[in-house]
Amino acid sequence: MFLLSRQRNARRPVRTRPVSAIQIFGRDRSATAGTDRKYVYVNIRYFNRRAVITKPQPIDPLIETPVVIQYNFTFERSFFKDYVLGVSYVGNRGRKLYVQEQINPSLGTVLPVSLRIQGGTVPVASTSNAASRRDNADVPLSLAQLTTKGRSRFDAFEVNFQKRFSDDGLTFQLAYTLSKSMTDADTQRGGIDILDQDAGWGKSADDHPHRLVGSFIYELPFFKNTKGFANRLLDGWNVGAIYTYQSGDVFSVLNPINTVGTGGIVSYADLGQSYTQLDPRTNNLRAFNASAFAIADCRVLNTAGTPVSSQNFNRCINADGTKGRRGTSGRNQFRLNNPTNNWDAVLGKTTRLFNERNTLELRLEAFNLFNRTQFRGAANSGGIDLNLTTAGNPNFGTYTSAYQTRVIQLGARFSF
Repeated sequence: MFLLSRQRNARRPVRTRPVSAIQIFGRDRSATAGTDRKYVYVNIRYFNRRAVITKPQPIDPLIETPVVIQYNFTFERSFFKDYVLGVSYVGNRGRKLYVQEQINPSLGTVLPVSLRIQGGTVPVASTSNAASRRDNADVPLSLAQLTTKGRSRFDAFEVNFQKRFSDDGLTFQLAYTLSKSMTDADTQRGGIDILDQDAGWGKSADDHPHRLVGSFIYELPFFKNTKGFANRLLDGWNVGAIYTYQSGDVFSVLNPINTVGTGGIVSYADLGQSYTQLDPRTNNLRAFNASAFAIADCRVLNTAGTPVSSQNFNRCINADGTKGRRGTSGRNQFRLNNPTNNWDAVLGKTTRLFNERNTLELRLEAFNLFNRTQFRGAANSGGIDLNLTTAGNPNFGTYTSAYQTRVIQLGARFSF
């Protein structure tokens, strides 16, 4: 079976070119080569100033309809009467997805002052004068517009093996997925890099390369031929279980110091020593070696690594003359050793009471049967401490919470 589908809204928004009331900031999409710049926003003279100061959501005037293309190729074959094997390739491509894009960055660091349309003097960059260095001097604010420049990519190889329910009372299914999920923003609130969008391209927060799920239900065949009270007591038992394994979560480490001096630039902490996954059960809840990350810094440090000066972007000079720098680690570059490894089980008993229509079903269910600690990851709020601080954080790289421990419940259902 081969399926190719393109999902798109039936109606497209009307695209209009900026008119004279639109000040071109960065790239004018109607500009000629050589004068091509990057962003578009409405001049402050045409805004209600109070509305701007309260920071509404700017929207790209050339915003488009998001597009998602999904496709798969599946081979499926049945054999030995009750068995089915399926092998699939599944793909997904997202284009023109909703993301945030900075349209009023501060100049004088990674963005040269020559970008300012209005001209005027831009003060020497520091961490305290970002407002006075904005590209549009009339709007001393950071403005992130909603635009459709996001991208995503998903590829997966899937294998599914199952046995249908038959007279032997057994049914099971085993499914394995090998996948990779990439994006430059995990949500609509995610921001893209205004200099190099590829700088933020990386694994998505829900990227889990390996996922294995197996389940079965077995109706015990014993005592089928018994009668009377013995049949009601001994017949009708069934057991079942679900096993789930999934790769651990990816994560990023933000930098506690501003080394770029502007908004809209993707930057993380520096890489330190080689990254090593640790078993939190034997390492005081530690997920990885804290020395794998270091603070990206433009300050002067002494021999002990302690800063002896305030932030100064002049100490981070690039080959093209711009100032400031990104951290050397990337977005969702590393993976935690917190895989899902879980068993759920059920023991059931169905008993006929007065006639065929009246039955009593009892179920004893256990979730996380072996009471294995399942640590939460970076994608879960409060799952792990990733706060790299200038003062030093002894808890950096340690887990702070886990999923629910074993739960056992008994249920009953009477059908009539």
